[in-house]
Amino acid sequence: MRGARVVAATAFLALVLALAAAPALGAQAGGWERTCRVYIVAVSSKGGGVLGNLTVTVKYPGERRVYISTSPVSLVDTQGSARLAAFAASILAGADMSQYDFYYAIESRSAIVGGPSAGAAMALATLYILTGVPCPRGVVATGMIQPDTSIGPVGGLKEKLEAAARGGASKFLIPAGQQVYTYYEEKVEKVGPFTVVTREPVTVNLTELGEELGVQVVPVATLAQAFEEATGRGAPVLLGAPPARLEPPAWVVYMLEGFVNRTVALVEDTASSVDGGRSAGPAREALDLAGEARGLAGAGRAYAAAVKAVEALAKAYEALYLNETLEAGFNATAAVADVNETIMRVWGWAAGNRSLEVYRLEALTKAYSKLGIAASTFEDALRALQEEDGSYYLPHLLFAYDDTGVKLLAHAKALAVWAGFWVNLSASAPPSPRVPEWRLERLASILVSEARTTAVYVDQLLSEAGGDEGLARLPISLAERALNADYPEEAIGYSIESIALATAAIHETFTLATLETSDQLLETAAGIAAPVESYAVQTALLASLARNSTGVERLEAASRAVLYAWLAWELASTAPPTPPP
Repeated sequence: MRGARVVAATAFLALVLALAAAPALGAQAGGWERTCRVYIVAVSSKGGGVLGNLTVTVKYPGERRVYISTSPVSLVDTQGSARLAAFAASILAGADMSQYDFYYAIESRSAIVGGPSAGAAMALATLYILTGVPCPRGVVATGMIQPDTSIGPVGGLKEKLEAAARGGASKFLIPAGQQVYTYYEEKVEKVGPFTVVTREPVTVNLTELGEELGVQVVPVATLAQAFEEATGRGAPVLLGAPPARLEPPAWVVYMLEGFVNRTVALVEDTASSVDGGRSAGPAREALDLAGEARGLAGAGRAYAAAVKAVEALAKAYEALYLNETLEAGFNATAAVADVNETIMRVWGWAAGNRSLEVYRLEALTKAYSKLGIAASTFEDALRALQEEDGSYYLPHLLFAYDDTGVKLLAHAKALAVWAGFWVNLSASAPPSPRVPEWRLERLASILVSEARTTAVYVDQLLSEAGGDEGLARLPISLAERALNADYPEEAIGYSIESIALATAAIHETFTLATLETSDQLLETAAGIAAPVESYAVQTALLASLARNSTGVERLEAASRAVLYAWLAWELASTAPPTPPP
């Protein structure tokens, strides 16, 4: 499905054409208010491009409120775009989002203001304000904004380019991978007494069309790249001297290698304990994956080896649970109890190892992120099994049985073991700076809010585009409960994983230029992590994984690297929040 689906052209499609830098509307002692006004364009119900207006206002000080006013009424994905635009712009500006209020006002002659392509326009205008850069003249941009600051594809590009040209644009920024664009052209033909209307695909090179219209068309993969094209300068987080390659600390690599050795040995013992039958297939797969993990470890790719070892462990447990369940007359109760006990034990272990030190906190949030998915997978497993008087059985089909529940149980168990590794790493971490409690609580509040918004946003996008909505069912409720119970590091772990999974679902369905987007995201991650390089453990591990992967796997690792770089920057930063210039 990747890259094949683009949001329908009838959805709201936005462009940004800067009019001028607007002066501050007002200022109080120690505060300010700035506005950027830009053109937007939508594709009308008749298929043509029409101009509209976007006004973005940022106030300091604020309370992280995001307001949107639209005329006509907006859709859910437009509202989600506004919140994600504020989040992404704050990341690239190196700004504390909780210190500002963001206002987005959209006016359009379109019947409905909707669709995610307003996101890039909103994010760019917000970034102009947060960096103190005047809104550049003659620059047009379109694309959906994503939590990792990447820009996704949209529809209606030909119509939008033509409208931008009519409005006087000199540069048109489009999502990477969409230089060659296909649209559908209606043809009306008289056949005897009948009028036949057909829609035929037409492919156009937007770069060449732009030259004919006097507009330079530039593909961009990320918000940082769009900002540089629009202003001629880099985003603040990229202005330093980011390291060419982030490398994980030696003590982390050592612990990962130990985890791989122990897990591979467990896989081999578990897989050899089953007695064939339906369990033989998963057992063989487990051993094959274990062999791959050993090979990766031998090549010095400790993190990739650990991830592969967890996959092998899931298959080994699948073979074990299936074997035991069939021997017990399709009764999976023992497997359910084993997984439940494992998850609860690791959860208790994590709660008992609470620490406010940077190294330990980052590892602990990683543990909670995997525990959240393990718990969600465990619940899915229970729903896939048949419950009778407190016992769980494989559902019977006509001439077979459904072993989905057992597979999910095995996956949940392996994830819980993986979470346990991160708890152990947290407990074993060397001393590091202490994170103020207020910073942790503020960060948890921001992430829970963004995770909630992202989940709704992704669900809307995937339901319209035909993507896998299952990926958007994220453990948001766990994050909200943790926040309400005053467990901020737990809420952070669940939320960061929720955002990462949601973003992966977007990339899987929409992203076209996976290699270019990956490279740009890795550059962004390095820039964000540069000031706190020694503490950005997850970023270094994910960057290494991305460099040694291809396709969507590379893109997803790079995407997570950005989110964890921002998390490390937030945790390790010792400076108090300050307003931008």
